[in-house]
Amino acid sequence: MANYAIFDEKYYLASYPWIKPAIDAGIIKSGREHFEKFGQAGGLTKVSRYFDEATYLEGNSDLQPFVKTVNPNAPFATGLDHFIQFGYDEGQRRAKVSPEYNEDFYLANNSELRSFIGPNGAFKSGYQHSCSEFLLPAVMSIRLRSIWVMVKLLFGTSTQMTILSNCKVLL
Repeated sequence: MANYAIFDEKYYLASYPWIKPAIDAGIIKSGREHFEKFGQAGGLTKVSRYFDEATYLEGNSDLQPFVKTVNPNAPFATGLDHFIQFGYDEGQRRAKVSPEYNEDFYLANNSELRSFIGPNGAFKSGYQHSCSEFLLPAVMSIRLRSIWVMVKLLFGTSTQMTILSNCKVLL
């Protein structure tokens, strides 16, 4: 099942400014709609500063024969296409996604998250958690964002993780 949690609307539109006029004209509703309908299959990969196509393919060389940019007969348009369909949910096995992200560093500096990360945890990888930390607040309303910050301040990150794992809002 496709997982678009990594998608950052502002980043995508800044990377592909030629899409904005189509939104303004009402041809498509959003950058995400454009990406899902056209961009993903068309090979657009700049959906987040936390995903880099070259890093993903280099760190997951077993995928290269299955990506059209390497093999024209392959099933995936790009490494990002694979990541959205399968890689995000494969967790730590596919955590090499960006030069700006290091799974070992993230887990070492957020050791309180270890019990929430893994095959039976709320998150499959530290990367999946980091996306929720950065992207979830960006899409919440201002009121919900204030509550989310208050929960973290009053009860800590582990309570936030429990809330996410129980609600399954993101995942």
